[in-house]
Amino acid sequence: TGLELCPPQPGWTVLDIGCGTGAQLELYQQAGCAVAGIEASSAMAQVARRRLGARAALELADASRMPFAPASFDLALASMMLHELDAGTRIAILDETARVLRPGGRLLVIDYHPGPLRVPTGWLVRPFVLAAERLAGREHYRNHLAFLAAGGMPALAGPRGFAIDRARVGRGGTFGVYLLARSATSARAS
Repeated sequence: TGLELCPPQPGWTVLDIGCGTGAQLELYQQAGCAVAGIEASSAMAQVARRRLGARAALELADASRMPFAPASFDLALASMMLHELDAGTRIAILDETARVLRPGGRLLVIDYHPGPLRVPTGWLVRPFVLAAERLAGREHYRNHLAFLAAGGMPALAGPRGFAIDRARVGRGGTFGVYLLARSATSARAS
């Protein structure tokens, strides 16, 4: 669904924040994009290095302090990771993302949607989501609930220098895919 909202363009520079094993970056790399990833887990980063090869710029680092120059990327990806972070870290990552995106750049976010839930799918899916998030640990679960209570990505976008260009909500209102445009005049961008 993310690729449908923002199909890869050959020549783009793409950053995956919390790239994990590099599966998403691989799709962009195959489409002719220059790819970079940032990951906090060394085990995940090693898998991504094997998958993407030497042409990918992979960094084992904290995404709230990215080791990339300002205005380096056309597109940034953040998939299923913002909800698990505390509010301060989420804000720092979005500010850093605005800094490393070029004016007019895009941020593609896939994460939980705050609702409303649609009957019956949303009401059937939400208990499984809550159970999975609870199993991930107390702090993770608390951050997940706070992310939803604060309004999820729709509420975070504007104050951080982004506008929602397009969005799709799925699984009965539990998941969202958001294509965010970086404001060319954002004070946080530079």
